[in-house]
Amino acid sequence: MKSVRFIKIFYTLLLSTLFVLGFSHLGANAYEKFVLKAKTYGPNTSIASVNVSGKSEVEARELLLQKIEEWKLEGRVSIRHVDKEIHVKTASFTFDIEKTLNSATNNGNELIVTIPEEELKAILTNNIPSINLARYDIGKVKNKLEHSTSSLNPEIALQLEDFISDSQEVTVVSQVQKDMVKTTSGVRSFIETFPSIKIEGSSQFSLMHFLKNEGFTIEQGQNLSVISSIIYELLLPTNFSIAERNTSLSLPSYAKLGYEAHFDTEKNMDFVFANPNQVSYEIQFELEDNIINTKLIGIPFPHQYNVMVEGKETFLPRTIKQFSPFISKGDMTVKEQGEEGSLIKVYRQTLDPRGQLLEETLLAEDFYPPVHRIELHPIEEATVTNEISDSNSDVDSKNNKDEKSSEGQESKNNRENNGNKKENVESSEEKNNKSNNSSNEQMESSTEMMK
Repeated sequence: MKSVRFIKIFYTLLLSTLFVLGFSHLGANAYEKFVLKAKTYGPNTSIASVNVSGKSEVEARELLLQKIEEWKLEGRVSIRHVDKEIHVKTASFTFDIEKTLNSATNNGNELIVTIPEEELKAILTNNIPSINLARYDIGKVKNKLEHSTSSLNPEIALQLEDFISDSQEVTVVSQVQKDMVKTTSGVRSFIETFPSIKIEGSSQFSLMHFLKNEGFTIEQGQNLSVISSIIYELLLPTNFSIAERNTSLSLPSYAKLGYEAHFDTEKNMDFVFANPNQVSYEIQFELEDNIINTKLIGIPFPHQYNVMVEGKETFLPRTIKQFSPFISKGDMTVKEQGEEGSLIKVYRQTLDPRGQLLEETLLAEDFYPPVHRIELHPIEEATVTNEISDSNSDVDSKNNKDEKSSEGQESKNNRENNGNKKENVESSEEKNNKSNNSSNEQMESSTEMMK
């Protein structure tokens, strides 16, 4: 009896288990076949550019899974920070397909996608160890990435500077003070008319075009090179780029070596620079007691910038003698004192917030030629000089004849041996050059005597 009862209980439990398992499996299949397939999407329905019109949820899910896998293989997501590009792996994004299907309507729909904020922060800090995340609104970056990904855009690129936190306060990022500058009426008028100039983000600024557009007229003889030089010095320790800059023949008194930016509308010598940042900056001028204070106002740069002026070379002037009948014998007058020439190189160093050197760039190499010393001597010295010059010419002429004879014989021997006429041609050219030089010296001497 006990064995019969055991067998009954065993078969009862077995049949119950099979019934439960079979019902759950068959029930799921039945729900999928009859319920889900019965629900189809209406016309003009799309999810992330995938057309699911007339499709059931099962079919729509398969299409979306296929499209998402393609996007993960071929999609490209990047975040640009200043001049560095950070690639974000597509695997970092999670797609909620079920919630997307359930909320889809008979219109265009987007995928529900997320990327963890902590993971996004880790991606940024791992690629840019020096980054200050507090400077940016990472929540907005996260939302922008999710929104762009929800349509499965094949190319997604963000500029981190577009998401600078609203709490970031503007400050003085660069400042230049010029003391005891000889300010012309043109410079004073410029500062009074334009106490501040806004430089838009991702824009190029031409001083010449700015003045033309604003209707600012530069009086003849007025020079705004003081203004352009100050702006140039102001922008050197920043990430602004210089597109066009000119220098004078000699360094003006208002500029330091390496810091001049000559500006001349009549000669079409412009000063042009560019703001590579996404945000705008403002240049402010203030003139008081011949002291010009200039500031660049805006959000602090992500990096620090130093200006290095080095590699200076000097070039001594020559002495040029001129002769005049108005100078007494034994006297000498200096017409031009002369001035040394110079060469200088300007570098910009880029440092991270910890002061570590990231990059050093050569920005400019300025050369100012020497101004030669000019001396006025009495006309009698010119006669002596001419006599010496004539004597030297006679000696040179005789030497040239001897040299010609010697070289002619050597050339003859060479022709007999090698058939080479090269040295004879060189001898003839050398003679002509010396003769021409002698003639030129005599003409210059005569000109100087006339002077």
